[in-house]
Amino acid sequence: MRFHWPLAISLVFILVTGGATLAQNGIPRPDQGKVTHSKFKKEIVVFAAPVYSGIYNENVKQDQYARSAGSVLPNAGFNYFVPAGNNIGYVFGIEFNRFVNLTSYNGYFRYPETRVDKNRGVYYPLSEAAYTNTVRLNTVDVPVCIRLRSSPASVLEGYVEAGVKANFVLSYHLTQDGILNKKGLYPQKITGISSYVLVENEPSLGFTNTTFGNSRQSLETSKLVFSLMLAAGVKTYFSKNMFLNISAFYMRGINDLNDKNAGDYTNVFDEKSLHKSSTVYQFGLKVGVGYRFLYVNRRPFRLNNPEGE
Repeated sequence: MRFHWPLAISLVFILVTGGATLAQNGIPRPDQGKVTHSKFKKEIVVFAAPVYSGIYNENVKQDQYARSAGSVLPNAGFNYFVPAGNNIGYVFGIEFNRFVNLTSYNGYFRYPETRVDKNRGVYYPLSEAAYTNTVRLNTVDVPVCIRLRSSPASVLEGYVEAGVKANFVLSYHLTQDGILNKKGLYPQKITGISSYVLVENEPSLGFTNTTFGNSRQSLETSKLVFSLMLAAGVKTYFSKNMFLNISAFYMRGINDLNDKNAGDYTNVFDEKSLHKSSTVYQFGLKVGVGYRFLYVNRRPFRLNNPEGE
């Protein structure tokens, strides 16, 4: 598992800054003031937008014969903000997310070293690949963040936030589609002239033709993983209670999706390597509409009653 220092350092910075702000300003008490309107009020935001989501697989990244990418997928949910001081508060919510890793193997590859078949023939392995591995993940996410906000304005307000997401896994599966043909290139030397003989479609020697018919299989996975998240956004009010919310965010997983029983990774030449971590990542813009709960803090009113009257 790789630890992402820049993201972690940014998270710690915002948490420490937020703690200092809270210690300086304190938490407002409900009975302070006679009749006051809180500067920062509870709010709820509902959002939906396409964002770029993916699954970072270290084995695939280190495979010189593979090319991988994520995809633009829908992200939707709601966030609930609770103020905790003059410029600080907490954000909770629920999000519905999809992640994908599209790994393609396309080309006519020749292995750089020779191998020996069961008949002791020396050959160069060849692989004719034109297939795609698609890994899809569906989750329900619960973010818990600290938010620092600018002073309230009549129209525009900015904020930054950082926190942790709990990613509850709903489904995790692999789909394969395409062909993989394994062949052998045998070097020959006849009367001093070097040449090669191509052997294919010979299963007894390991030269097989495989067609993946869009086959699908479930993958072993942890049911709960965690991610770090950073975001910055702005709000613009179009009524006393309603506002438009736009935020840019980045999320990165911090623990492996696959459980401890995950199998070895195999490349186009049947070379196996130990499984390395697979983590989610996501970035983009969230666009939503929010509602601000207006309320009045009041001190209880008491009548003076001298002499028991």
